[in-house]
Amino acid sequence: PRDITMTKDEEFEAMFSPDIFEVAVKSADVKKGTVAGAGRFEYLMSAQITASPKYGYHFARWNDGITTNPRKVVVNDDVVYTATFEPNVYTLTVNVNDAKRGFVSGEGDYEYNKSATLRAVANTGYKFAKWSDGNTQNPRNVTVTKHETYEAVFVPIVYSLTITSSDPNEGSVSGTGAYDYQSIVKIEATAKKGYHFAHWSDGSTLNPRNFIIKGNAAYEAVFVADMHKITVLSEDKNMGDAYGTGSFEYNTSISISAVPAEGYRFSQWSDGSRQNPRAVTVTGDTTYTAIFELDNAGR
Repeated sequence: PRDITMTKDEEFEAMFSPDIFEVAVKSADVKKGTVAGAGRFEYLMSAQITASPKYGYHFARWNDGITTNPRKVVVNDDVVYTATFEPNVYTLTVNVNDAKRGFVSGEGDYEYNKSATLRAVANTGYKFAKWSDGNTQNPRNVTVTKHETYEAVFVPIVYSLTITSSDPNEGSVSGTGAYDYQSIVKIEATAKKGYHFAHWSDGSTLNPRNFIIKGNAAYEAVFVADMHKITVLSEDKNMGDAYGTGSFEYNTSISISAVPAEGYRFSQWSDGSRQNPRAVTVTGDTTYTAIFELDNAGR
């Protein structure tokens, strides 16, 4: 109030000005976001406040529950506005290069900066090689900072297949090597002259044979000698007889002989040989004929 002494007619005008209020703007966590708009404002003025989240976070609300951002407020008192920020949620996608080879875990939605565990489990016959980004750790911890996709790369295990011959002099084999799991490999046994393939060490008689690789394996090809008929004849049974007829394995040595009757003598075999008895090597079906002649030695 003001006291005045009246001495004449006078007019006074009262001048009013608005009060000044303080608007404070704060961040609930400065690591997650910053704010702007704080200051001193006249009564009923409009002030704009803004919340700016840092990477990986988003603005959630002001302390009075309002979610508008930026936001205009009418100033009518000293006031504090606090911005709350929350982490973004990112999707982590985890898959495999071939579902037949294995499976993975760890896929899901995660808050920013959280740790997720990726795990790759191989099926039988396969092994984990790497993740799509080249990392070979398994299991593997990753920090989620954005939407990401990881692919587990599985590869077949390599197994050895050993193919041998029961006797390299009787036959050869093919198919030995290192092969991926589930590969189809042809194994084959090739007999040399005078022999034939009998069976594999597991009893199978298929040749050639397709073999599916499921682990380390060894197979032996069994060869046996061919059987040949040796026929031993006498050109004239009245002059003598011949012995040694039979079936024999290839490459075996047998003895054949010619026995002349009384008054006769052995002359030669049909192939010209004069040996008697005679050792012959079996190489095929063969006929040997003993030729006899009169024995004139005593005359």
